[in-house]
Amino acid sequence: MRALMVLGASAVLSIGLMGVASPSAEALPTGCRTGKLMEVGMSDCSGGTGLHRARAVCKNGSVVYGAWARVRIGSLAFCPNVGADSVSSVSVELRD
Repeated sequence: MRALMVLGASAVLSIGLMGVASPSAEALPTGCRTGKLMEVGMSDCSGGTGLHRARAVCKNGSVVYGAWARVRIGSLAFCPNVGADSVSSVSVELRD
């Protein structure tokens, strides 16, 4: 009987500890920079993990996005068919 109680307590403890373990999630990128050059908006991040992408607002009012990229890899957003110096502003979007 005592062995059965110890076994039952051990099972309850094991189940209880399953909720205590912290999930392993990626952190957001850090040290991100943006820039623009003619018709291209750019973003790059130097630390952390996860993904980033450039978001550019074009002078014709359209919004374009670069591809999602890992840390230390650049993301480029192009403002097509607007002409030289066609990027109004650039920001960076992050996700883990």
